[in-house]
Amino acid sequence: MKKKLPEKLLFSMLLILAFACGSGGDDAPQILSSQKVINSFIISGVNGTINNESNLITGTLEEGISLTSLTPTISISPGATISPASGVSQDFTNPVTYTVTAEDGSTVDYTVIYTGTILPFTFNGVSYEIVKDPMNWRDAAAFAVSRGGFLAEINNINENNAIASELINNAGIDIETIQFPFVWLGGNDFETEGTWILDGDNDGNGPEFWIGEMDGMPVNDLFNNWGTNAPSNPITNEEGTDGLGMVLRENAFFLAGQWEDLIIEAQLFFVIEFN
Repeated sequence: MKKKLPEKLLFSMLLILAFACGSGGDDAPQILSSQKVINSFIISGVNGTINNESNLITGTLEEGISLTSLTPTISISPGATISPASGVSQDFTNPVTYTVTAEDGSTVDYTVIYTGTILPFTFNGVSYEIVKDPMNWRDAAAFAVSRGGFLAEINNINENNAIASELINNAGIDIETIQFPFVWLGGNDFETEGTWILDGDNDGNGPEFWIGEMDGMPVNDLFNNWGTNAPSNPITNEEGTDGLGMVLRENAFFLAGQWEDLIIEAQLFFVIEFN
């Protein structure tokens, strides 16, 4: 005759078996997400433009909004964290770095640049403004005059490089994606085709600094920074490329910071200089 196991012993064996089965599930590896993307970045109702390839976020605020204390609302990948946190006030007078950390501990840094429509800066004791409100050349010159200045008239390579650096590095312009990577400067050949003058207030008066097309020559050793094949406007073209612009994005013919002759009706940002 078979003996039955005592009930207490049987119960203990079943309890041990159940615990062993249950604990096995806890040992399964947990998969942590590597997602670490900023999905949206909003300041004062302005949605920042997010480039997830260069990890750059840019935005332009209305004139009059102070950059010294702005509070962003940020949306990121599920499970990720961000530092500084969403809803925490920051000083955006300079670029701000945000670090997104995924569940698996991997990180990515975003550079965030918000600016006003008018961005002031100084170089060598001279005041300038970058205006991020696209206008044609004549309207840009008129706007500059209305503010007590003129479209920037560049006189040497140091001034040229300083302006280019501000535009490329500090103005919150996404150089890689902007449709027209140029800004207006204070030069034209309105009066005589091929005779370029510094005329940032568009009054028709100013020193000649270049004669001819791409094979032309400087006048009185005045500074110029034309790129390859510029200026290229045919003398017979009455509606040609008569406005002076600075290139912001390098291409096959130009380095960033070089000059090109542009159609004056193009809608571009511009740089104002003040005496």
